[in-house]
Amino acid sequence: MTKKKPSLRRLLARQFIVAALLPLVAFAVLWGALTLPEAVRAMAQENEHLAMQTRSRIASQLAAPQRGMLLLAALLRADTARSCDKAMLGPALDLTQEFEAVYCVDYQGLIEEAQVRPSAGVQASDLVGMDVSQRPFFERAHTADHAVWSDTFLSPLTGRVTAVLAARAGTRLLVGELALGGLSKDLALLARADDAIVIVLDGRGRVIVHPQQQLADWQESLVNLPLVRAALDGRPGSGELELAGQRWLAAIAPAADSGWQVLVAHPQARLYRPVLRLLGLAAVVLSLSLALAVWAALRLADREAARYRRIVALADAVVAGQGGEASGDLGSEEVYALWERLRALMDRLQEQEQRAKRAQLDLQAVLDAATEVAVMSVDERGVFRLFNRGAEKMLGYQAAQMVGLRSALCLHEGDEVMARAAELGTPADSPAQAFEALLAAARAGRFEFGDWSYRRADGSVLRVSLSVTALHDGAGRASGFLAVAIDQTERLRAAELELARRGAEAASQAKSEFLSRVSHELRTPMNAILGYAQLLALEALTPAQQERLRRIETAGWHLVHLIDDVLDLSRIESGGLQLSLETVDLGEAAEAALRLVAPQAEAAGVSLHANLVGAAHVRADKTRLQQVLLNLLSNAIKYGHAGGSVWLSLEPGEPGWLGLAVRDDGRGMDEAQLARLFRPFDRLGLEGTAVPGTGIGLVITQRLLQLMQGRLTVSSRAGQGTVFTLWLPLAETAELGPLPLLSAAVPSGQSADLLYVEDNAVNAGLMRELLALRPGLRLRLAADLAEARRELAERRPTLLLLDMHLPDGSALELLDWLRQRGELAGLPVLVISADATPARREAALAAGASGYLTKPLEVAQVLRSIDAALSV
Repeated sequence: MTKKKPSLRRLLARQFIVAALLPLVAFAVLWGALTLPEAVRAMAQENEHLAMQTRSRIASQLAAPQRGMLLLAALLRADTARSCDKAMLGPALDLTQEFEAVYCVDYQGLIEEAQVRPSAGVQASDLVGMDVSQRPFFERAHTADHAVWSDTFLSPLTGRVTAVLAARAGTRLLVGELALGGLSKDLALLARADDAIVIVLDGRGRVIVHPQQQLADWQESLVNLPLVRAALDGRPGSGELELAGQRWLAAIAPAADSGWQVLVAHPQARLYRPVLRLLGLAAVVLSLSLALAVWAALRLADREAARYRRIVALADAVVAGQGGEASGDLGSEEVYALWERLRALMDRLQEQEQRAKRAQLDLQAVLDAATEVAVMSVDERGVFRLFNRGAEKMLGYQAAQMVGLRSALCLHEGDEVMARAAELGTPADSPAQAFEALLAAARAGRFEFGDWSYRRADGSVLRVSLSVTALHDGAGRASGFLAVAIDQTERLRAAELELARRGAEAASQAKSEFLSRVSHELRTPMNAILGYAQLLALEALTPAQQERLRRIETAGWHLVHLIDDVLDLSRIESGGLQLSLETVDLGEAAEAALRLVAPQAEAAGVSLHANLVGAAHVRADKTRLQQVLLNLLSNAIKYGHAGGSVWLSLEPGEPGWLGLAVRDDGRGMDEAQLARLFRPFDRLGLEGTAVPGTGIGLVITQRLLQLMQGRLTVSSRAGQGTVFTLWLPLAETAELGPLPLLSAAVPSGQSADLLYVEDNAVNAGLMRELLALRPGLRLRLAADLAEARRELAERRPTLLLLDMHLPDGSALELLDWLRQRGELAGLPVLVISADATPARREAALAAGASGYLTKPLEVAQVLRSIDAALSV
């Protein structure tokens, strides 16, 4: 949007006003430059003069007590046998009105005798024997050969802020406490006739005398003021300072021999009183001058503007086709010449406009033939000048709705325009700025082709590929912009499908890698636990030790199965979880589950009961069935109560089915809770209780039973307990052979050299102890691929045992290296890994491994696999 130009009338008024103000401003600046420094010097001299007066007044007031104190001290020094008594101190106090108390101090700092004025508020007898050796003046007075004035302090004798004069008299000190009140009143009279303030400071910058005497009573410190700090450092002078929120011009000087400082200050506002009086007079003169200038400017502006308004009226007549001959007074010859040139220019523009309209009609006819591409042009303001039939078809607008009426911004999504502006680092607060963000590349002379979102007439959004180029007139100036848009719906749909396919493949690969790594890291420590437990089982143990070891193995193997469960949970949702349905003795599975939850029940005070008479074999996945039973029993114990019971019993069902019910007498559930029972992560209102849980165990239980072609039913009443019944199909009758027993017998004549590549020292040690069951087998160890290659090159082993994941690479790399070494071809390899994923097993076997064992290892299975590999 073009900024509105000021009128000629206003421009002339401004010029006259500036002309009138310039001399006044120059006068004010010159006067200030000449008078202000002189006023500052005068006030500084006045401050110094008042400071000298105050200094003299203080010197005269302090001289009398100082002379009296020195005279009394001289008398005591002359007559060392004379005691310091009231007869001596009384006259000194009477003759020196400035003292409030006078006392004599021995060389240890104890007051021997004292005389006090009645106004002091204490008795002289109260002071005798008081220790003043810690007062700052005590040490100074003993070492000085003259009377010493102290800084101010709160007197413990009178309870008031005071200063003392101390003079040495042999080994004793004569001390007089000064009454500061009289000094304050006397000095206040010096400044009362003026605006000045007089402040007396002690040697540490604390207030002795102040117009507000309470500041002296409080011992207010002014040492933080630079002027005061310089004077205390021996550099008195004058300058500016701030007190009580007001600026002052001040001077400071030392007061006699007391070590005090006299500060005299005048308010800085006093400087500007003459200036303000002159400014008032100047304001009156300026107002009159300004009024005259405005009046003259308006009269002249009206006269000149009338001529130019006449030219504007003639130009309007030419544009409207009503002639435009000059009549009336246009003023000067230059104005007449301006009108003639303007008339010729307007005639030429009308002619060019007619030619442009004809060319546009021809171009429109060509563009209307392109019905699959939207071709649009806009002027410098973004308003449509061209909207072809392809644009009408693609966007649903009619050309009559757009050309000359609407901006190209109406098609664009605001968020995309703002993002484009942010990318360019330009603002987009107005439509004009937003339009410039769309045209940045075209204005720079570049060709830009990008994807944008167009808002169609029906409100739907269409993705298009848009190219924008600048249009130029005959002089090379930008006259507008051409936009060509192509519908990208089909192309984007195909691209989205391709991206989705690649994303799914990447997610599947990442998931496989994750499951492989998790399986390896969790199984590795379990391998050591269960491996050593199996080796302990071969030793002579007591029945109690054997039972404990059996529980360790049972719980350990259950934990291994649970690790597998965690890794397989993601496959339940995707349908990729593979179950191994086999014939399972339901009674044995139930008894094993009861043994595992017995410690939990004992800790909770819940008794377990089982009726498994008539148990039969069912079709199920043994590990998943154990997981289901443990979850149901654990929940029954967890949600029961101390002294309660849990029953496990077989339930007859339809032909071909067998049920196992888990019943408790715990808190139970109402109808609303039963309706939400199988919702993932729903704790049924128990989130704030101490009962642990995630709300997903029953969901997993139900889905595992469904995958095993079974089902789960539930009945419950609030406060009366709950019954969960799992139903599984019966298995066909089959002979179940006894479980294989671990044997430590060594095959006769068996002798071989084995190389085990393992980076985990605990697992390597376990394998060494395991192979001790085969005395004829010799074991070498390698911790990584590099060491394994050196060992293999040095001596070919009879059998290679190989971990899958090693610090410097994978077992697959070593298998590939073996295939390329002719002297090692045919070497049997057993891969022993904590990675239990099917993909990793298949990759190892495909690379040439003879077998694949997963950790934790079963000792019997390992020995059988090694024996089988060595017998080939």
